[in-house]
Amino acid sequence: MERMSITAEDADAAGRAVEAAVDPAVESRLLQAAQNARTSRQRLFWLQRAADLVLDAAQRTLDLPCSSGCSFCCHLPLPITGIEARALADHSGRRLLRPPAAAITVRRGIEDAALADKAQLDAVTAFTGQPCPFLEDGRCSVYVVRPLACRQHITLERTSDPCRLDNHGGKTGQVATRLQVLDRSVFQLMTLGLEQHVADIRQWF
Repeated sequence: MERMSITAEDADAAGRAVEAAVDPAVESRLLQAAQNARTSRQRLFWLQRAADLVLDAAQRTLDLPCSSGCSFCCHLPLPITGIEARALADHSGRRLLRPPAAAITVRRGIEDAALADKAQLDAVTAFTGQPCPFLEDGRCSVYVVRPLACRQHITLERTSDPCRLDNHGGKTGQVATRLQVLDRSVFQLMTLGLEQHVADIRQWF
């Protein structure tokens, strides 16, 4: 595992700064809209807007080194829900495997959701270093409908140098942090519906 070039204390401070910059009232309204939505697609839409709120806060708070053409995070494991997979298939026209044999079924209860989320994150480590199937010429070909995990994946590095694949022999390290990922992903799973499958994006396509 590669070390971050910034200290753990600085990374924690940066994460707290971003969280503090997220408008709780706006986030609450977006999440409430997701809960009240009648269809899974509508719920996903509002959850995406809430996730974008966090990214906006990071862009306003931190001097993010991310730039167009950097695809480091696109070589990391990426667990997504069946609802997100269907949205990607509809947008891209690509064939969807429903559901993958290796998918985890998320069932009722917040404890089950948390356990399934953690298990899935642990299970997909085999995909570290493999490009996302929607990565084309170093860019995301489905950016407007990209999964929630992608929207929440924010690097806390000060420069893009640690994110260069050639600095890792083509293998990815752990230099990116998804802020409060477990807390938010559990809520997202419950809002989207727990009777569904979760698998790495490479297992869906």
